[in-house]
Amino acid sequence: MTAETPTIEPIPLAHMTSGSIIPRERQREFVAEMDTKGEIFRSEYRRVKLLIEMLEFRAEKNRSIYRDVPARLREARQKKRTMKRMMIEALRKHIEDVRTGKAISVDKEPVMPTDPAPGTGQTRE
Repeated sequence: MTAETPTIEPIPLAHMTSGSIIPRERQREFVAEMDTKGEIFRSEYRRVKLLIEMLEFRAEKNRSIYRDVPARLREARQKKRTMKRMMIEALRKHIEDVRTGKAISVDKEPVMPTDPAPGTGQTRE
């Protein structure tokens, strides 16, 4: 008796690659360049979001070895709201700076002045 090995049919991924579920008119404008402050806020926001998920999981499963999970969860949610607000404000400021021509290009390295304290006569060595 020889048993045939079943063949595994590949699952078509057409439903996953068909495009965004959100209608185009409701999607936010994609900003290719963002100032460094906005990027910092965005990375911090992602980190806080993961922390919230972890704390919610602990609170949900009652596996927490920490007694202060509800307090930490509240703090993390507040920080998330703050970071989101700061990220949005940085993006608005960057867009306004681009419109007025004050935006600093992200590709360029910052130029360090040779005189750190103008008017004091001290120079970098």
